Amino acid sequence: MEIENNNNNMEQQPIDGAQHQEQSTPEKTFTQAELDSIIEKRLGKEKAKWEKKVKEEADEAARMAQMSEAEKQEALFNKRIKDLEEREEAFNQQQKALQRDKMLNETNKQLVSRGLPLDFADKLMAETAEDTLANIDAFEKQWQAAINNAVDSRLKGSTPTSPLTKNKPNKDVSKMSFSEFAKYKNNK
Repeated sequence: MEIENNNNNMEQQPIDGAQHQEQSTPEKTFTQAELDSIIEKRLGKEKAKWEKKVKEEADEAARMAQMSEAEKQEALFNKRIKDLEEREEAFNQQQKALQRDKMLNETNKQLVSRGLPLDFADKLMAETAEDTLANIDAFEKQWQAAINNAVDSRLKGSTPTSPLTKNKPNKDVSKMSFSEFAKYKNNK
């Protein structure tokens, strides 16, 4: 009977983290006027983009119509070259981003294998693997030195005293009478 109750309780609780998030975040509601305004703004932007593109194409077509066949071919050739250069630039940017991600991944692997914190990966990463490893080596030496200094500074201090010697009287109390000992303790 108790197991069934536990199962029922488990079914009632949200299992998926997304369900839990939906419950905790308040929903934004819009009035019809606000929604219409948002849609109109978006449609206006898209319409302006479309009109600009149509106008540019019409201008290009009118310009091409006035050209001779050789000029048309040259213009198309130059347009294709420009398009290829743009694609090449985008490709190079993607390659750089991919290379950076690979280098960051390798830097993280090296830091983990050496037991160093991953927070410094961006700062230690360099253009080449050799430079990155040199940065990690130098950082590891500095990190270990800083840890050793911190440990040494915490271990420094006075030698602990025994609680028995801390309150040891200057006089020999074994030879004192009870009243002398009481006066000695009160004066202390």
